[in-house]
Amino acid sequence: MSNLFYPAKPVDFWVWINPKNILVKHQITFAGGFTSGGLLGERKSNLMFIPNPDFQGDITPFQFGIMREYVAEYNLELCRERSFRNYPSRLNAIYFFISEEDSFKYKDCQPEHVQHRNFKKVPFCYSLFLLGS
Repeated sequence: MSNLFYPAKPVDFWVWINPKNILVKHQITFAGGFTSGGLLGERKSNLMFIPNPDFQGDITPFQFGIMREYVAEYNLELCRERSFRNYPSRLNAIYFFISEEDSFKYKDCQPEHVQHRNFKKVPFCYSLFLLGS
C-alpha cells in the first residue's frame, strides 16, 4: 500500500511567502508557482549539523534549549533518509496552513518570521506522507 495520498482536486491552503527571496521570486515569475527544495539526489545528507560522537562534556540549559528541537528534526531526517529516501525533506519544505485562522495564529506567535512576507491563499495539489501505512 502506498503511503502517499494525492487528492482528486486542489485544496486551498494559506502561506506566508517572502517575495524578496530569489528562489521564490524566480519560481513565481517563470513557473507561476513555487516549490520546496528538491530531492537529495546524489548528496549524502540534508542535515546541517551532525552530532559529534566524541563529545563527552556537559551541556548548559542554553545549549539544551537550542539543540532539543534540532534533535527531533535530526531523528526524523535520519528515518526519512533510511526508509523514504525518494521523498522530500522537512528541512527544506514549504509549510502551508490549512486555515486562514491558523496562519494568523502563527503570525501572532512568530511576528519576526512573517514581518516581510506576503500572505497568500493558494489552491494546491499535494502529496501527504503518512508514516506507518
